[in-house]
Amino acid sequence: MIVPQKSKLLLPALAFLLAVLFTLQANAKDTATFKMKTGEEYKNTTFEVNDFYKTVLLKVDGQKINVSFSDIESITDQNGQDVSAKVLGGNYHPQKEQWLSKESTEIQKARAKAWKAIITFGGNYSMPAGDYYDGIDAGIGFGGDLRIAINNQFAIQLIISRSGMKLGNDIHLISYDPNVTILNEDLAIHTTRFEVAFNVFQPFSRINDPRSMFYGMVGLGAARHTTITKATAHNDVTGQTINIDDSHTNSKFAMLFGIGATKMVSKTVGFDFGASMDMIGVGTGSQEYGKNVAYSYIFDLKTSAIVVF
Repeated sequence: MIVPQKSKLLLPALAFLLAVLFTLQANAKDTATFKMKTGEEYKNTTFEVNDFYKTVLLKVDGQKINVSFSDIESITDQNGQDVSAKVLGGNYHPQKEQWLSKESTEIQKARAKAWKAIITFGGNYSMPAGDYYDGIDAGIGFGGDLRIAINNQFAIQLIISRSGMKLGNDIHLISYDPNVTILNEDLAIHTTRFEVAFNVFQPFSRINDPRSMFYGMVGLGAARHTTITKATAHNDVTGQTINIDDSHTNSKFAMLFGIGATKMVSKTVGFDFGASMDMIGVGTGSQEYGKNVAYSYIFDLKTSAIVVF
């Protein structure tokens, strides 16, 4: 793949965004007091929950202690409220020796989704790269998506976005007729993407803010490119003025990879920050090593307002 030099400007921005997102994730730690059935108590300790193995990793005075759900008697927050169900996600009830049935009201309440759906709308800065987009510069666009929660870890994401990319200053219309002069021109291109993605997310805090989260996504879809040409030309022999108003559209297969984070400012309203890469299948490429499809790329930085239900 040949990546134009302009894409180098985006790489530091992507690296910076990644650093910010991982810093947010690292600093967003839950703290709680764990009382064990053996009588031990760990006050105001940070922790990480492993739902698969049903364990909690406690970080106490620089040491890491792994405890089973079944060894915990109670979990309380800084206000002394019992948050066992929130932390353990309804997998185990600390006050009982046996696992509760799935139909239990306590289990259903603990396993309730932190959110059912999210609607986003905002702007994006899109930078194309690769041979297919040679001569096309970055531009500003807009887009939105609908996320439907499957549970408290996975969601389906429906995405639509438009990238208002620009044609480079060295791209112009030319006339092959020496008697025709192009007086003015207006050239534009934009790409609209329709995609469905699988979203994996992790809340920053299970206790205090389960709707603010770090997420990753992967998806498939289509990218529709539209080129618009408007120009005025003059025939020097006949004196005729020629008006050109034309558009051309083609669609390409797209694969999406992205990461991001949401931060709530209230229970239902917040902001979303993300970065993504679209691999666009643009045609037949090299036959070496069995490869027969060439790809170009669109990198996006996105900022959106969100409404959570």
